[in-house]
Amino acid sequence: MSVVAILAVLALTVFIVLLIGARHAFVQIEADRRAEMARMRRAQRQAEARINRMATSAIRQMIDTARRNRIDPPPQ
Repeated sequence: MSVVAILAVLALTVFIVLLIGARHAFVQIEADRRAEMARMRRAQRQAEARINRMATSAIRQMIDTARRNRIDPPPQ
């Protein structure tokens, strides 16, 4: 093989290795992005559940206070 052919094969090999490395980096970035989105969705669901519990508790307290003060609560 001539020197040019050897250099061409070497360049092609390096190019393929770089492509594989870039693909791996892209896959890792995409996996990290999806994991972060899942964490954000989970945190949002937890926050919404916490707000719902607080609202329910506040409504119950208002109804209890209304009953103690002999005020009729609104129908549920």
